[in-house]
Amino acid sequence: MRSLMTRCTFLLALTVAGHALAASPAENLIPNGDFQDGQLGELPSGWEFKSAHPALNPTFGLADVDGRQILTATGGGNPDCVGFVRTDVPVTLGKTYQLRVLFRISADLNPHQHLLFQCFRAGTKDGIFEFKRLPGDWVEGSAKIHYPGE
Repeated sequence: MRSLMTRCTFLLALTVAGHALAASPAENLIPNGDFQDGQLGELPSGWEFKSAHPALNPTFGLADVDGRQILTATGGGNPDCVGFVRTDVPVTLGKTYQLRVLFRISADLNPHQHLLFQCFRAGTKDGIFEFKRLPGDWVEGSAKIHYPGE
């Protein structure tokens, strides 16, 4: 059986929105968002896997590409796989953040149908819903996410 999620690689970044225009690069607020901490074949340190049903689990793991660790996701041979990885991210209520993702996917994947990049908190359920294809099968998406104050 052919897997729909042939291969995905990810890099995630969450920064305070106003800092994106600053002279120096904005600090990535996602702990281990570049996936450099963790063992090959395992989840990145500080990240956890969730799935509703073990028979539908995709496979996530770190891989080495050109001397840099990346997070990969595959369907594990199941075209109907469903699952996700998550981590807690510190945010300040009343601020707006820029969520950015850069990933590479196989030609059989449509990020609008097969992938979801979202932030959840009481009062905020938002994410990235627009993507731009880049050279080399890379895809980039970003969105501003506001966390209302209490």
